[in-house]
Amino acid sequence: GDCEMCPVGAYKDVLGPGPCAPCPAGTYFGGEGASNVSTCAACPPNSVSPEGSTVVGQCECREGFYGALPFNSSYQTGRACWKRPGTDFALRQTPGDGEPQVGWYYPSESGYGAYEGAWQ
Repeated sequence: GDCEMCPVGAYKDVLGPGPCAPCPAGTYFGGEGASNVSTCAACPPNSVSPEGSTVVGQCECREGFYGALPFNSSYQTGRACWKRPGTDFALRQTPGDGEPQVGWYYPSESGYGAYEGAWQ
């Protein structure tokens, strides 16, 4: 019989007939024909995805971590999930063009002030 490539989100590390395995939870792969589990890319730090994920956007922050930006192919980063330093802090994104600066801020009289060490 003819061989068929594994679909997106799956791999098979042996040649011949048999099922393809889904990329494990916490990984994703958007191409066809993956021949090894290492082809499945890891989600950014502090995030996880369901088994068989095909895009980085399926990675979501783990419990206890919070993010301000969705993951996407043009802004794929490990900086999107943080652990909250305290209940008074809010996750904010700086305005403007270019790469956003996201971090924990504390409330102040003039709005929100940057939390030292928040940038990762």
